Amino acid sequence: MALVSFFMCAKTDEEARRRADGATFFPFALAASMGLAEPPASRSRTVNMWDENTTSGKRENPEAQEAALRGGLIGSPETIARKLRRFPGPRIIDQVILLNQAGKNSHELHLRLLELFRPGK
Repeated sequence: MALVSFFMCAKTDEEARRRADGATFFPFALAASMGLAEPPASRSRTVNMWDENTTSGKRENPEAQEAALRGGLIGSPETIARKLRRFPGPRIIDQVILLNQAGKNSHELHLRLLELFRPGK
């Protein structure tokens, strides 16, 4: 069984939480594109989904944003390792898929932050 989790690693928990601010964008945009969420207030043909998530998505459901940051694999390498150790053993969960699409972070930054967390390091 695989587990999918939000992921953001940084030197400190505070930096990771700040960089993961856009963690709920992916599920928000996915739900909107599948028609599972309320359509944006704008009736124009183009919608800025980032702005919709930032203004209405977070404002209307701040609990979801906080739960994503609290429940995901977000934090320092030590915090993430501690969270991973709490998962059931390989007989139940044998793969962890890291959803590292958070915020307006550059690809280069994601690569540098991924280097901070290397299991077995």
